[in-house]
Amino acid sequence: LANLPRAYYCHFPDQLLTRNQVNGVTVSKPSPLRSLYRKPLDSLESFCTSFSNCTAVNSNFTKDVFLSTFPKINSPPIILYP
Repeated sequence: LANLPRAYYCHFPDQLLTRNQVNGVTVSKPSPLRSLYRKPLDSLESFCTSFSNCTAVNSNFTKDVFLSTFPKINSPPIILYP
């Protein structure tokens, strides 16, 4: 499986959907249990996304968000409008 090409379609990074923020403003503090739960999932999302040979997103906005969320991914995503 290691040599097979992998494509990833990102509608929006999951780790940003679960934040306690609205337009960059914190609306509530996450509980310690939630933080403990989300930390490995966020790390796993970043780790697994880095194995993609090709990443597609649905808009320029999502492309910018993807690039800022996953700065270690070297190849920029392509825009695939739905």
